[in-house]
Amino acid sequence: MKRRILVLTFIFILFALPVYAEILELDTMPNLDFHGLEYRFEKADSSEFISKEVVINEVYWLQETLPFLQKVNYSVYLVGEVCTRDTVNILGLSNLDTLEIYLFAIPQEKIGGQLSSYIKTVTTEHTIDHEIGHLLRYSFLSDEILLDYYKMRGGNIEEIESLTELEELFADDFAYLFGSPDLFPITFNDISFKTPGEKEKQWIITNLTLGFYKKFPEEGKKEILRARTVYNAKMKNKDYIGAEAAHVWANQIRQAIGLPLQG
Repeated sequence: MKRRILVLTFIFILFALPVYAEILELDTMPNLDFHGLEYRFEKADSSEFISKEVVINEVYWLQETLPFLQKVNYSVYLVGEVCTRDTVNILGLSNLDTLEIYLFAIPQEKIGGQLSSYIKTVTTEHTIDHEIGHLLRYSFLSDEILLDYYKMRGGNIEEIESLTELEELFADDFAYLFGSPDLFPITFNDISFKTPGEKEKQWIITNLTLGFYKKFPEEGKKEILRARTVYNAKMKNKDYIGAEAAHVWANQIRQAIGLPLQG
């Protein structure tokens, strides 16, 4: 049985369009294939359910922080079951083919435990950030760009056997860098990688935005015009560094959407 919650917010940061984010509640998990992996689902007590209010607020927060998220047609399902694989509690799963996120109940004694390979001491609410990180990577970043990010983070691509390690690192970095500050603070496990900072945040914003413009080139053309306006204003005020930054940004967008670069 599905119980529907409509979320409506108006954000005029990048697009003057209303945003409808649909969050659905499921009593039981549908029979889906997640790369052949086996998961077990058991009915949970209602006290163990993820808070839909927190999920809604977090979706709002991310859409305000990254307005292009409004263009991603994804769904979030709050499942009234506990999910485990072997002996590990699973907080969330993403179906990247359909852009669906499934968030699971978790026993109270497990809250505050490790989320994944790189993040520890985290509440279940951070799972939405992690899973949206997966969806944004899948929607807007190529495998090649993801490899560039992994190398920037200090990873050795010669040692990886699959993209899974890269995917999880990116999703954890995304949750750490973009999650709402109102949530319980995340502790990043820097045994394998250092805690991400402003460098990683700017890389993610820049490359996700360019990936968005590549997918929606008409929006990219609008941003090029805006950059031209910024360029002209900076030149008028003799802010040559700011003008150059606007020019470089416009050329990055041109390259992403296949337009000739300007000198």
